[in-house]
Amino acid sequence: MSEKVAEIGAGTMGSGIALVAVEAGYEVVLIDTDRKFIDRGIGTIKKFLGRKVAKGSLTQEQLKDIERRLSGSTDMKSAVKGAVMVIEAVFEKLELKQDVFRKLDEYCPRQVVLASNTSTLSISTIALATGNPARVIGTHFFSPVPLMRLVEVIRGKETSDAVTEKAMEI
Repeated sequence: MSEKVAEIGAGTMGSGIALVAVEAGYEVVLIDTDRKFIDRGIGTIKKFLGRKVAKGSLTQEQLKDIERRLSGSTDMKSAVKGAVMVIEAVFEKLELKQDVFRKLDEYCPRQVVLASNTSTLSISTIALATGNPARVIGTHFFSPVPLMRLVEVIRGKETSDAVTEKAMEI
């Protein structure tokens, strides 16, 4: 069984991040507040994968395997269970991100890496919403995620070496 990555936010960035994670072999759950956002995000992922099948760079068997490892949920608490890493890609609003991280801190065991896709906000400030800022890191994916395959990893003041290493591995 593959490791699980949870992606919060099913918009353009979130669905792109979910796509590269599921293609890399991870079990991925795409989380958002409304099922219609999740369905749209998964639809975008399936459309991209369908083009790869049409071009011959992905087989039907590989597509089915990827689709088996991809799911969506509106229930953050249950969706993050078993995840080794949770990546947040919600709007660039500090209060919203801190609210997400406050919940993640409660829902996830201490060894789970909590990452933000922020491009403008301080990772250290986001991490203040948790009781364990050592496990918070920035993973700024570049757009369009499936084509750029470039991730800027940003440590906060208290991000641990182990969290940095795990984020880099994933």
